[in-house]
Amino acid sequence: MVADVRYRSVERAMMPDAYLSFLQAPLRNGFLFIRTRSDVAATAATIRSVLRTLDPDLPVVSVKTMGDRFGEATWRTRLSADLLTLFAALALLLAAIGLYGVMAQRVEQRTREIGVRMALGADRGIIFRLVISRALTIGMVGVAVGIGLSMLVTPLLDTLLYQVKSNDPLTIGVLAILLIAVMLLASYVPARRATRVDPLVSLRAE
Repeated sequence: MVADVRYRSVERAMMPDAYLSFLQAPLRNGFLFIRTRSDVAATAATIRSVLRTLDPDLPVVSVKTMGDRFGEATWRTRLSADLLTLFAALALLLAAIGLYGVMAQRVEQRTREIGVRMALGADRGIIFRLVISRALTIGMVGVAVGIGLSMLVTPLLDTLLYQVKSNDPLTIGVLAILLIAVMLLASYVPARRATRVDPLVSLRAE
C-alpha cells in the first residue's frame, strides 16, 4: 500500500490505481525515482552509467528533478494565479484611488461644515476621526458586499486551486483586513487636509 499519487495535473482528482509487478505486466517504458543529496548532474551521470552496465541497449531519457516535474505539471495554474494576482492588485489600486477621490471631494464639499465645527470648539483630532470614520463606514460596507458577492463567484476558482478552498475563512479574513487598511491609508490624506481647514476662511467662503 502506498500513498495517493497524481500522475497528471495537480488540479485533477486522484483516481483509484494499483501497482503491478513488472514481471506480470511489463511496460515498454517506465519511471525510476531516485532520492539523492548530491549534485543532480552527477547523479544523472551515475544513473546512466549504472543502467548502461545493466543493459547497454536500454535508453535513458528525460532525467529531471521532482521540482522540474512539478513545475511542468503546475505551470498553467501558476500562470493563471499570477494573472489573477496582477488583476487583483490593479483592482485594489483603482479602489484606493477611487476612495481617495471620494473622500477628497467630500472634504472639499464639507469645508464650511468643518469650519463651523472647529469654530464651535471641535479640535483637529475630532475632525480627523470624523473623516476617518466616514471612510471606515464606506469601507466596511464595501467589504461586506464584496465578501457576499465573492461567496457566489469563488467556487469557480476551485478548479485552479490545489489543496486550498476558495472560501477559506483565514484567507477571507486577511483580505478583509488588507482592504480596510488600504481604505484607511487612502483616506489619511483627505483627513489630514480637513484638519488644516481655517475656520475663518471656510466661513467666509460662499
